[in-house]
Amino acid sequence: MSIDTTGGQDRAAMMAAAFLPLAARGGIPIPEGAVLQARMLYVGRERMRPPVQQLVPKLVDVLAGRNLVFRRGEDQIVYRDPATKKFKAMDAETLCTWLPSPQGGQVVLVAGYEKDVGPQGESRVIDGDLSVGQSRLVMKSIDFKASLPELRKVNTVRLPVIDADGTLRLLPPGYDARSKVWTEMELEYYTKMDVRDAVMWVDELTRTFSWRCKERDFAIWLAGLLTMYGRGMFLGRAPAFFIGANLPESGKSILTKLITWAVHGTRNHKNLEEDQEEELRKYLDGVSRAGMPYVNFENIDLGGRELRMPLLDTFIESSDWEIRVMGGQMIESHTNEAMVLGSANNVTWSRDIQRRSLLCDLYNPLAGAERVLPTGTKMIDADFWQDPQNRQNLLAACWSMVKHWSDQGKPMKPGKLLGSFENWARFAPAVVWHTGQI
Repeated sequence: MSIDTTGGQDRAAMMAAAFLPLAARGGIPIPEGAVLQARMLYVGRERMRPPVQQLVPKLVDVLAGRNLVFRRGEDQIVYRDPATKKFKAMDAETLCTWLPSPQGGQVVLVAGYEKDVGPQGESRVIDGDLSVGQSRLVMKSIDFKASLPELRKVNTVRLPVIDADGTLRLLPPGYDARSKVWTEMELEYYTKMDVRDAVMWVDELTRTFSWRCKERDFAIWLAGLLTMYGRGMFLGRAPAFFIGANLPESGKSILTKLITWAVHGTRNHKNLEEDQEEELRKYLDGVSRAGMPYVNFENIDLGGRELRMPLLDTFIESSDWEIRVMGGQMIESHTNEAMVLGSANNVTWSRDIQRRSLLCDLYNPLAGAERVLPTGTKMIDADFWQDPQNRQNLLAACWSMVKHWSDQGKPMKPGKLLGSFENWARFAPAVVWHTGQI
């Protein structure tokens, strides 16, 4: 096969590239020759490299519809590493080696061709390479960045979204162009659990926690779980969720970790200390820049003093988070969808925190070591966390409650919407209230 950089063969490659995503969606078998041709990119030879204004549109055609490279935020380019199943930042050096790699772009880089080298007068492709200089120019190209599919977030399991027409659906595995979300599918879960079974399973899991007021405090915790599960179902911010207790070893940290583990498979946490605002800012900047789904401040203990942190107040309420670039006057702006959770002993909440948060209380008359749990209590211990069935059951219960609420017309919870979090208030409190009527 020859490569004619001025006409015919190049246009055929462009047609093949345009056909590939359509054929894939329609389940049409793709001839091997068409795949090869669509993935050829003319990069030239030393001192005969094509200018970037010619290279960019051809690279765009080669990558079109394949969902291999993404734009994240305003400026970041990322790719998915198939070995680790993680998204990584793409730089110029990586792009040079990633494009032709069988584990990467699978693109044939062409330096040129030799004519009449076969017995029938065939032409032979001469292998080429993308220079670091070319790669840098490509990655600076506004047209190249604009051509990439946007990656808004990465989920580890199928989570729900509501489309513009009001339709509820679970996101598919891989990339979903409508929501701009990639779903990795760490595990699957049952999607046909009866809503009564869902309520019973969650109640049995949490009934031995010493809720100060079961009707109120359990409902707040459940709203936190559904908020993290249904984060793709509403725009804007959600309030923070803090769980307080009168004594250590009350299970408050377990309750926050149940929320994060069920949805994201992680139990990460962070200490929150007084007079550490600069350290807190660095942490929140990193959370925002990385698009992390939550922050969990564990075992906050101020000895009864008031928790007053204006920076945290701002983070809870801000849909966009601005980061000043070190050593300059440039400011980055990142979408902030991180949910804020925390557990605390001996804390008085400031009025600003109270206005932006839902506060759940545990009250134990006895210290943890002195408590005797009822026979048959489901222990949330190391064995519990290691059993994927427990996570699957929590996810199945969440989907059952959300779907039942949607199937019944998405009824609203009576009363006033929580200020600054109105979109959230139309979802999580409504699902909790509706489920409680069953």
